[in-house]
Amino acid sequence: MKRNIPNSITLGNLLCGFLAILINDPMISPLLVLFGALLDLFDGLAARKLNVSGELGTQLDSFADMVNFTVAPAFLYFHHVLPDAGFWSYFVVSWLPLAGALRLAKFNISDEDSDVFLGLATPAAGMLIAFWVFAHANNSYGSVLQNDFLNWGMPVIVSLLMVSPFKMFSFKKVKKQAKLHQWLIYLFVASVVLLSLTFWFAAVPLIILVYILLSLIGHFTGLYT
Repeated sequence: MKRNIPNSITLGNLLCGFLAILINDPMISPLLVLFGALLDLFDGLAARKLNVSGELGTQLDSFADMVNFTVAPAFLYFHHVLPDAGFWSYFVVSWLPLAGALRLAKFNISDEDSDVFLGLATPAAGMLIAFWVFAHANNSYGSVLQNDFLNWGMPVIVSLLMVSPFKMFSFKKVKKQAKLHQWLIYLFVASVVLLSLTFWFAAVPLIILVYILLSLIGHFTGLYT
């Protein structure tokens, strides 16, 4: 019986993504993606706490992540951010589920060190895209959101980061004794607080962009080697 608890939470994550697509609201749907991300966190915690980890849960988690963090954000981005440019609009948002599927499949068969992420994690990518839609609907960043070059490029850049070889920190055991790592963590936490107080939910894309920047600093300075 207890084995079904983490899987039920995972299915809740998938359901959030599906409902985000059905509702197709630029403010409500990103919040559903966020709630799915919280469920994605708790299903792993529940599995470890109950000691019921298994292959079924792993595969189910990937399916849920695929829906909630790639398909749903891409759908929302297509309908609420990109202009109607026919083939090119379809082409740009298609990068997200394709890159997400590749990353999830590679993660499932790899021995990737759990202390770092190789490439941008799918939940982070999905949240960035979904809440870019939210910020766009609320005009949270002013004229920045009207930059067509940025809006066209965002899904492609995020997709490439998902399948990139860049190492991203995961707040676990990545040389916590190193001064640089400590400062990266301090800067990230300070950014989370400052941006959240300033932009509220619209802070999510900015927080993830800061996370990407700080992770790349760590990657190129050899912190994760």
